[in-house]
Amino acid sequence: AECPFGLDIRDFIGKLQQGRFNVAYKNYQNTVGFPGIVSTLCPEPCKQVCALKDSGGSISLRMLEKASMDFARNTEPDQFNMPAKEKTIAIIGGGISGLACALRLSTKKYRLSLFEKTDHTGGHLCNLSGSEEFMADIEKQFRYEKYQLHLNTEIHNLDDLKYDAVYIATGSGGEDFGLTHPANNSFATDREGVFMGGSVTGADTINAIAHGLNVSAAIETYLKTGSMSHCHPGKGTKLTYDAIHIIP
Repeated sequence: AECPFGLDIRDFIGKLQQGRFNVAYKNYQNTVGFPGIVSTLCPEPCKQVCALKDSGGSISLRMLEKASMDFARNTEPDQFNMPAKEKTIAIIGGGISGLACALRLSTKKYRLSLFEKTDHTGGHLCNLSGSEEFMADIEKQFRYEKYQLHLNTEIHNLDDLKYDAVYIATGSGGEDFGLTHPANNSFATDREGVFMGGSVTGADTINAIAHGLNVSAAIETYLKTGSMSHCHPGKGTKLTYDAIHIIP
């Protein structure tokens, strides 16, 4: 429940225990989008709420995630043979949140245009240790996907964009075009068809990736129904584990 991506941890661990590394990895890959990046940078918020925290130590999901990557025989992304959709989507910002949104929607064959004001994608990841591995992971996950990339292109006015939906992911301190930031688990802004998420709303790297993946569902809902009220799942669980006695 604490996982920003909503990874079903019990199911994931169960597959690893059975030695089903390919299935475990595919589940992890489909959930987090960029497994190489997430398994390296995730601060493991699940450790703070792990039921084993005071009974021998929390489970390290990061190590289990890396094990699924190391032992899976096939780590290639899925290749989807689907017809192209007519709806057009603009993504402003080529950082990790914009790329995550582009990845999720490109697999569903929407017509995407990604606008990045610099001469490269990746945002702040390019300044971190291990940036080459991070960029290799991004390239790998997009291996079978297509979208229009516009580098050295800064958007100053949303009126210039003639698209069915827009995702603003301009990064920390980036342009918000004077729109109200998302609230109440919604990525919607106060402008019709425009959504916002990632570091521009204060999210850290891992949550920015999760925003990009989750906003795709909100955008799809809007394109299909015209409603911008779609909310991404909040944290929390119906499981009451205070009453569970764990024997070390």
